[in-house]
Amino acid sequence: RYDTLCWMPTLQALADDNTVLQDCYSAGSNTPTAMPSIMQSRLPTDYGLIPVPQPLPSDLPTLSEYLNLNGYFCIGLHSNPYLGAEFNFDKGFDVFSDLFSTDDSIKGLMSALTERLHIKPQARRVYELLQQEDESLSGPYTSAKSLTDTACDYISDSSASQTFYWLHY
Repeated sequence: RYDTLCWMPTLQALADDNTVLQDCYSAGSNTPTAMPSIMQSRLPTDYGLIPVPQPLPSDLPTLSEYLNLNGYFCIGLHSNPYLGAEFNFDKGFDVFSDLFSTDDSIKGLMSALTERLHIKPQARRVYELLQQEDESLSGPYTSAKSLTDTACDYISDSSASQTFYWLHY
């Protein structure tokens, strides 16, 4: 968030050397609603406001496809089950990685059930309290540090003059 950059010196340094958009608003309050709008410049009403996650329409270009056609090398890294290749979020990326765990341990199973079946808030809160007590119940999401380290590896290895990085924590 723009209003918290002052607390993040590394991000502030990146912002100081690049374009910063100060007036940005999300088209939705959750990932399945907001991300298609960001990637395809459409409002949620254009998708029919379907309450369950749906793949991006294949006939509409994505931001990464547009940038790729204009000479950008595109790298997409995320840690969210709703943003994977099965939902067409990989379209236009030269490098695309799903960085969430899909193991069948209790932590992955519980988190996947919580996210995909929309378990009631009370049940989810109990699970979150258990997670605070036991770090092994972390769920399928990759840590921010791990995602950032992976991105930094790509940044240091990249020789492209124009690169678009999409990192979704």
